[in-house]
Amino acid sequence: QPYINSIQEDTLEDDDHVLRWMEGEETGLRNWRKLRVLIPWRLLKVLLLQVFFVARYYKLNCIQTEDGSWVSVDVYRPESTGRNFFQLMFGILPPPESRPFWTMPETSS
Repeated sequence: QPYINSIQEDTLEDDDHVLRWMEGEETGLRNWRKLRVLIPWRLLKVLLLQVFFVARYYKLNCIQTEDGSWVSVDVYRPESTGRNFFQLMFGILPPPESRPFWTMPETSS
């Protein structure tokens, strides 16, 4: 008889332990782990990279006007179009012409 009572007490104690664990599973910090599955992390990484490189492009290739808009800087042609392997490999650009072939047209206000 004492053995049966001991088993019943252990079972009740185990049930309470399982119940507390399940409540913690439902409401605890483990829900943050579920968030990892729900949020498309790769998509967020790609979007952050896209924002970074677009901002970098505007910073390097555009100027900001008084009204806050961004326009391209003057564009120059290279003096020569011939390139060798090492220039292409190391990104060595030939010197540009002195006169731009494209400038932002003036807008009339």
